[in-house]
Amino acid sequence: MSGAPTPSANFIRADFHNHTHYSPDSILSPRAFVREARRRGLTTAAITDHNTIRGALVARELADFPVIIGEEVKTTDGEILGLFLSEDVPRDLPASETIARIKHQGGIVGVPHPFDSLRSALLEDVMLGLIDQIDFIEALMVFHRPGPGLAQAPRSRSKRDRLWPPRRSHRRSLLQSRTG
Repeated sequence: MSGAPTPSANFIRADFHNHTHYSPDSILSPRAFVREARRRGLTTAAITDHNTIRGALVARELADFPVIIGEEVKTTDGEILGLFLSEDVPRDLPASETIARIKHQGGIVGVPHPFDSLRSALLEDVMLGLIDQIDFIEALMVFHRPGPGLAQAPRSRSKRDRLWPPRRSHRRSLLQSRTG
């Protein structure tokens, strides 16, 4: 069987960390994101552009599936994800203030790419100090690879692509499950 699995009433296929061209590290338009998400069989997705919710708002209007409005916010202590937002969260605040602003909107707080020295990961001591306010910690970014957005990335069998992500990205991550 090829292609994306067919979602059922008991199966949710979701991705909670995506960027559009509203982020400096993506060239994917919101329209192309929606098309690619459909092709991959996603039943919901969060768009978490860097320091803005604009791409998520545009995609929500275009999508025929739920789009969670999110933002990857640069803080003075590293990056934080906010999901279920209604307005932008200002960048360059301390992590604790950023979390308070996300929670004030009724949002949930996540830590993207923890312990990653190649990105602006939240400082470990800050993360541990705020752990009771963090709702989730991203554990694995399966499809991330350098270069153009996923929809434009060529399907290559090169050694570099077969080895991506590097072994260090398969590190053990701190996971936290909250039930209420």
